[in-house]
Amino acid sequence: MTTTYQEPVPLGGDVVQEEPMPWNADKVYVSFRGGPAYTSQVSRHTDDLARIGRSALRVPVGTPVQMQWTQNRRGSFAEAVVVAVPEGEQPGLYVRIERSKAGVERRGSVRTDLRVPAEITNVSGRPLWGHTKDLSLGGARILVAVEAIAKHTSDDPLFVFGEQVSIDLILGERVARLGCLVAGSGTEPGDVRLQFLDPSGSALGLLFGFLHRPAAATADIPTSFPAA
Repeated sequence: MTTTYQEPVPLGGDVVQEEPMPWNADKVYVSFRGGPAYTSQVSRHTDDLARIGRSALRVPVGTPVQMQWTQNRRGSFAEAVVVAVPEGEQPGLYVRIERSKAGVERRGSVRTDLRVPAEITNVSGRPLWGHTKDLSLGGARILVAVEAIAKHTSDDPLFVFGEQVSIDLILGERVARLGCLVAGSGTEPGDVRLQFLDPSGSALGLLFGFLHRPAAATADIPTSFPAA
């Protein structure tokens, strides 16, 4: 079902009802077919048609698109599909919004149950070590070690939905360093879902090669994270 967007509707006083609209956000995180996210700006065209400010990306028409951003201090999400450049419009990457929601957490990408050592650096700069529970080209689910949680003495939560963190993944004999978005959390302490953000081609290549290497499934988990 396609959503037609409207301007905010006054409800009385200072209260305004506003649909989540990616073109109102300073930055939007865009992913294609559940893959890693890319930081972008989104501009509105007619009704539910939008242009993604990533002209260098070549994405086939019909590809599913997921967009995530913050609006009114809430995480917002939209599903879209890549469409052909409309007649008379400048070249670029255009999508048609099909559904949007506010205050939701999304899942995406094909995941492999895989345990590899991981170290997350959150916004406070404190390293939190643990291991992956699953891994894909789009992101990972991480379990932070109990010992690392015990050393977190701040009253602030370990992770906040939508914030940016970084992660080091030990993939065999190599380390992949990736920026991430906190995309969700589980029921256990230190259980966090991360979506990779603006990954380099080399990091994606390393991750792809590791995911397609059968020996990766038997990676050992060290008792402490190795020094860089």
